[in-house]
This record gives sequence, structure tokens and C-alpha cells, in this order.
Amino acid sequence: MQNRQNLIWLGATGCGKTGLATSFLLHAIEQGYSGRYVLFAELIAELCHSVGDHSETKVLKKYLAFDCLLIDEIGYVEVEPVQVGLFFALMHQRHKKNPTLLTSNLGFAEWSSFLKNDHLTAALIDRLTENILPNAQTWWSAAIDRQRSLALTAPIQSWTHLRATLGRKSTTYALIVCM
Repeated sequence: MQNRQNLIWLGATGCGKTGLATSFLLHAIEQGYSGRYVLFAELIAELCHSVGDHSETKVLKKYLAFDCLLIDEIGYVEVEPVQVGLFFALMHQRHKKNPTLLTSNLGFAEWSSFLKNDHLTAALIDRLTENILPNAQTWWSAAIDRQRSLALTAPIQSWTHLRATLGRKSTTYALIVCM
């Protein structure tokens, strides 16, 4: 929490992503931080409704106020361009200020399929993964650098193994739990 690091769990349905993320959220709340759990579909619906009644700023402020925000099941619903823009605005404003916990059954390479905007998807992933610190020794992982995402099919053994897998040109790494 003090480092304002995001955590992202990517993996197949039923592998425990939501349970792990919820545990992190509850721990933060037990430590005195404010927190909120929301399904991605509910967040998108609320953002869409806020456009209709012109309360976008109010809704964004509500979610920005939480010290820790868990957004569950990203990618289960497709979103319209205005919703993508508001979701990006929320993530951009939380960036480096408050940690966001995310779960998805889709790899980063698939996020543009439901976000429908390659440039915005790349910018969103960049912001979400910029300040993640990995535990590469114990988690099944995926790695992303600023140019591409790469799903790894085996556990990462060390930073040396990760660098060898990604190549030397990759300088920004974020490991994401894939259970």
C-alpha cells in the first residue's frame, strides 16, 4: 500500500484470482485503509449511467477516494468508446496515487478485443503495470514491456531467466500472477 503498487491477476476461470485479490483488499481494510470491491461490468454500467445524468466527475471522485480499489472480472463485458474513456480516466487518475487490484481471465494481448481501441489499451496497460513489483520466484507469471506483452508458459525462475525470455531490449517489467 505504501508503495502504491497495483496488483493484477490474470488466469483461467476458477483458479482463485478473485479470492486472492479479495484477501489483499480485506488486508488493506484491516490495516485502516479504505477499500472497495466492484465488478468491472458494474463499474462500466455506473460510468455509462453517469454520462447520461452528467455525474461523471462525481462517480470518478467516488472511486478515486478509495485507498485500494479491486476491479474484478475485467473483460467479461464489451464497452463503448465513452465507457472506455471514463475507465481510462479513472485508471489514469489513480495511477501512482492509490493501488488498484484487477482480475481478468484475458491476457493483455486480448484486452483490445473488448476495449476496442489499441492505443488506449496500450496506454492503460502501461499505467496499470508501471509500478508493479514482481515475486518472480513463486508465481506463474506474464510479463509486459512498453512495446508488447508476452505470456509465459512456465514459472519464472529468476530475473535472469525473465530477461533472457524477453530479450535485452526490454527494460520495464511487470509480472502478473497467472494461477
